[in-house]
Amino acid sequence: MNLILYFVVAAFVVALDLVTKFLVKGSEVLMRGDVIDIIPGVFRFRYVENPGAAMGSFASSRWVFMIFSTIAIIAIAVYLVKYRKTINRLFGISMAMIMGGGIGNMYERLFNQNAAGQYVVTDFFDFHLFSFWKWVFNVADVAVCVGAGLVVLCLIIDLVKEYRAHKNAPEQDELVELDAIAEDEDDLRELTLLDGEEAEAEDTEQGE
Repeated sequence: MNLILYFVVAAFVVALDLVTKFLVKGSEVLMRGDVIDIIPGVFRFRYVENPGAAMGSFASSRWVFMIFSTIAIIAIAVYLVKYRKTINRLFGISMAMIMGGGIGNMYERLFNQNAAGQYVVTDFFDFHLFSFWKWVFNVADVAVCVGAGLVVLCLIIDLVKEYRAHKNAPEQDELVELDAIAEDEDDLRELTLLDGEEAEAEDTEQGE
């Protein structure tokens, strides 16, 4: 059941990414170079052709990144299949988001050509509140970044659990030892009572 959930999440990310890119490329406003303000001065839609990786990185090393990305996608898929019964569900969903985002952008790197014949990824989310933020991104980029953040969160939670378990281990061992001592004392009392009863029975028989 978890495996189905993971691949549904990945498929949803791919579908949402490709549909939004299709809508952006079908917008006359965006395609002629204008912007659509969503939150004035903070967030807008702006069409950008990205020949590189997420947010414009690795533009000069396209094929190297594509090979690395393909290996990563396959590795995540294999990992989800192999460990579907043992991994934390949130961790699995996070990995599925990363895989879906990778597939969405990979599709455009392989099949989306611009007017100059260059293979590009469609970016359109433009968060421009801060002057240092220059990157425009898409749904796939969001899925990869959020998924990576959740993976880190899951790892931190696991580390905290392991630390607490290790910290509480001496106390638990002490409780186990106390329980064992208490059981030994109970057994000793029972043996003492039995010995006393047997001695009384022998005295009674001798008196008769």
